[in-house]
Amino acid sequence: MAEMHAFLPPLHLPLLWLPLLRLNKIKLRACRDRRRELARAVSENPLQKAIHRKRVLSAKTAALELEVDATELKHSTHAWQGSAATGKEAFMGTQGFMYINWLGRLTIPLLDAQCRVIAVLGGMPRDHTGWKTVTDGAAALLEERQSRIKLTTETLHHWRALDEFPAIALGVAHGGGRMEPGEVYQNDANTQLTDELLVHDYTQRILASALVQHSNVPIRTHEKRSPITQYTAGGLFRWVRNGCKTDTAFQCSASEEKAARSTEHAQRWEEGVKMFSVVDNL
Repeated sequence: MAEMHAFLPPLHLPLLWLPLLRLNKIKLRACRDRRRELARAVSENPLQKAIHRKRVLSAKTAALELEVDATELKHSTHAWQGSAATGKEAFMGTQGFMYINWLGRLTIPLLDAQCRVIAVLGGMPRDHTGWKTVTDGAAALLEERQSRIKLTTETLHHWRALDEFPAIALGVAHGGGRMEPGEVYQNDANTQLTDELLVHDYTQRILASALVQHSNVPIRTHEKRSPITQYTAGGLFRWVRNGCKTDTAFQCSASEEKAARSTEHAQRWEEGVKMFSVVDNL
């Protein structure tokens, strides 16, 4: 019997401790949940996680105010899109630029004179090593497949670059002579190429382009640039607003709506600017 009793404690200890451990875990989880609820209750945005609030606060602290009012930015006649410079002035010059010493990690909102967030230096994800793998890999994909692009000599010269620079577009567009929205036409070789790029993990993980006027800075002789620009054609918005008609077709069929539409055009940019976030409300 003595030997049997000697073995009882180690056999029973796990049975006695397991319920206590489970109970402690439940209590710890309940305390953690209560702390989170209290933190959300005192937050300006109760649905925002603590890490999000930390990042937003950091971004607010780093915000830069620009000497510009978004309502005065250049835009198209119908105010569906901003106006971009064309020709050499779009790519050359030193006027109107501000140097920001930015390493690409801190999020910096750019504010207009009314503290509207009109652009953001978003920064790279916290997974720096993984993000570098994505960006370097995407650049390598474009470079590897560049030789497969089939373009005529005429299409190599365009407003996006001063020298020969292969650029292909894809997606749904309207304008540029199109009578209705549709897929941008590409030859079979280019279509196969863009389809491959779109489904690749590297391409799918990359930040959309800015929604306001932007440009590229010059690069040095030993550097390369492989841009991917994402945008929504302004012509698509005009088409929908016209009742799925071109501007010309709408003007021919509209009567009393014309005056109201002119007023709407004058106010559209201002109404659009109101959609920008104000830094204090982030």
